[in-house]
Amino acid sequence: MQRFGVWGDESISQVIAAGLKACGVSFVQVQPPERCQSGGALFIVPPGAEPVIFQPPLHVRYLLLPGDLVWPCIQADCAVSYGMKARDSITVSSLQEDRMALSLQRELVTLPGYVLERQELCLPRPVGLSTEEALAVYGALLMLGVAPGALNRCRL
Repeated sequence: MQRFGVWGDESISQVIAAGLKACGVSFVQVQPPERCQSGGALFIVPPGAEPVIFQPPLHVRYLLLPGDLVWPCIQADCAVSYGMKARDSITVSSLQEDRMALSLQRELVTLPGYVLERQELCLPRPVGLSTEEALAVYGALLMLGVAPGALNRCRL
C-alpha cells in the first residue's frame, strides 16, 4: 500500500487519489502531510506552494517538488523536481491542446522500488489542470507505482 501527502492543495490530492484508484494502486492519503516523515510516504509540494518553516526540519524519504522552489526546511532521501526547465527531472517536451509529452530526464526510483528509465510518454492533458499541476500529478502517480503504460488509463 502506497502512502502520500500533498502540502496545502486538496484538489491535487483528489486528482492523484482518483488516478491511483483508476489504475488499481492501493493507497493511503496521509493527513496532515507532515506525517509523511514516518515510513516511506511521498511528500508532494504542488506548484505555487508557499514555503513553510518546519521546526525541526521535516525529513521525508521521498519528495516531489517544483524545480524552481527551495525549501531548506525539508530534507529528503530522494528528491524529484518537476517543471518546465531542462534541469527538472520531470518536464514537458511537447504540448498540444489535449495531449502532452512528459519527459523523464533521468532515472526515477519509485516507492515500490522500480527504476524508470529516461523516456518520453505521450499522455492526455488533464482537463482543469495547469501544465505544472499535470506534471505534479503524473510525477506522483509514477513515483507511487503506476506503470508508465498505465497512465493513459488513469482518466485524469
